[in-house]
Amino acid sequence: ETATNELFSDLKSMVVKKQATTTFSGREALDTEVDGKMEGIATRVRSVVFKKNGCLYTISLVGVATKFDEDRAKFDQFLSSFEAP
Repeated sequence: ETATNELFSDLKSMVVKKQATTTFSGREALDTEVDGKMEGIATRVRSVVFKKNGCLYTISLVGVATKFDEDRAKFDQFLSSFEAP
């Protein structure tokens, strides 16, 4: 959770839209999606954070809130193909 908080530290007016514990790459992961503003621009961030074999992984999609859903399918496809060593 600390890694997730650091990731979102530059967002202003942050609102958590979704946060859930899930399994990713065989490990417990925190999947978080937030809205906020970065340099005055409405921004959405989704991150999946997990530990595996002593490494901390943070996989993120960051984009302009109004265009975020256009990239969501590609990000989900990337997540489904990613396997941490």
